[in-house]
Amino acid sequence: MQLKEWLRVLRVIAVVTAIKFIMIPSYHSTDFEVHRNWLAITHSLPISKWYYENTSEWTLDYPPFFAWFEYLLSQVAEWFDPEMLKVENLNYASAKTVLFQRLSVEATDFVLIGTLIYYFFFPRVTSFRSSLLFFSLCVFAPGFLIVDHIHFQYNGYLIGLYLLSIVLLFFNHPLLAALCFSFTMNSKHLFCFQAPIFFVFLLKTYCIGGKLSLQRFSLRFLLLAAIVLLTFFVSFYPIIRNDPIADFLQVLSRLFPFQRGLLHAYWAPNFWALYAGIDRVAGFVIRKACALGWLCGIPVMEGNSADGKVGLVHFAVLPEISSMQTMVLIAAVYAPILWTLWKRPSGEMLIRCRKSERLFLMRSRLRSIHAELFLVRLARAREGHSSRARSARPAASSLCGGRQDLLAGESIGHRGLVPAALHAPRRNHGVSAHRELSVDQLEPAARAVRSRVERCVRADRRCGDRWDSGRGGVRDVRVSDLVQQKLPVPPLDGDFAELRAGEPARVSRELPTNTKTKARLT
Repeated sequence: MQLKEWLRVLRVIAVVTAIKFIMIPSYHSTDFEVHRNWLAITHSLPISKWYYENTSEWTLDYPPFFAWFEYLLSQVAEWFDPEMLKVENLNYASAKTVLFQRLSVEATDFVLIGTLIYYFFFPRVTSFRSSLLFFSLCVFAPGFLIVDHIHFQYNGYLIGLYLLSIVLLFFNHPLLAALCFSFTMNSKHLFCFQAPIFFVFLLKTYCIGGKLSLQRFSLRFLLLAAIVLLTFFVSFYPIIRNDPIADFLQVLSRLFPFQRGLLHAYWAPNFWALYAGIDRVAGFVIRKACALGWLCGIPVMEGNSADGKVGLVHFAVLPEISSMQTMVLIAAVYAPILWTLWKRPSGEMLIRCRKSERLFLMRSRLRSIHAELFLVRLARAREGHSSRARSARPAASSLCGGRQDLLAGESIGHRGLVPAALHAPRRNHGVSAHRELSVDQLEPAARAVRSRVERCVRADRRCGDRWDSGRGGVRDVRVSDLVQQKLPVPPLDGDFAELRAGEPARVSRELPTNTKTKARLT
């Protein structure tokens, strides 16, 4: 690239980095404490104890390479605030700790940025303007900024490694791609679900190639296997060298905790979310029908798939799914996908197959959504250009069903991440700060609250125990009694457990009368 073009790329990087700096003091989720605890574990304890430590509920449950990644970060963290590296300092979040962890995310984002620069500009197969456009779309992805730089995760680092392995395949570097993907699996174990697709693709395109030769196949297969096995050996050996069997089983129990169940509290957008949704609808319909004297013979259990709590999920009507049944279903889903890839091993089919299996297997909603968005943007950037790209280019329009479907998919994906940015830290008065209740849901209570606040404003006197005289125009009133009296149904533990009688909650002073108004409890 010319100097002028480099300066334009650097300008984009500088702007997005400035936006990330602005987000440093923003809200962070419990993942912040998770990674602080992992910094403390890897810095304070011997290697053999990393996967046994359980002082915090946020135990180390990522593969060894990510543990080493945390260890390297902890060496720098010591210069910021040594207190963050003490295992017993649970929920420690000093200003220096927040600054360091935010900066660590921004620094490791350059793994993703470097991968994107390599893909879009070396070699360039589109015009510089188009390459810069797609590069900017990737680095400015709003969901990526929400998840990593507000919610707090290291997706830039992990997705950067994963995309690099795909880019190396596109550029015909199969051995480097295998090494990079093995490293990625040992950094984030959920990428292991992509392993069968990578294996079949490399087996057909690299080991067999155009014409089958037993000698060439054997040599290339052994070379590929050696790279993968050596990567796993380097990853696991320092952890399990004292007691290989017991330590290895302990690591596996952390990486694959089947006792957590099929779904998270916040469902990932996959097949099992549809299954759970059908179960919720079926339970509701059967209960209503039984109240009218119909379908009373169908047993309905007390399901908990939508209570918002972390724990083992039980379905109300549909059968429970065991881990073994899940494995069988996964094999059934993989069979046609892998067969299709075997028959047509191209870059387009590689991403098509990846998208197909993710619909069934996707667990991590945040990382998976944005890996898809990056892949689609990479695909569209390469579509329809040089002969080198044609052999491995994925047709984004066919993958996504057209421009409208692509835009709809991105919009839905980003909308699903909004709760990750809207949660706020809890206040001292014990009311859950991130609850936002619409007037449509709590109309009677909201009407009573609005009436009381308006009377207080007109009389210019205290409402409840507290008064905020700032320009924000916020009055603090006791509304818990009003809410609990006016709700059409009793409050659920998962929704209003912290809204105790006699505790203040904050309500906006100016509440318009239309039904779109929000009454926010903070």
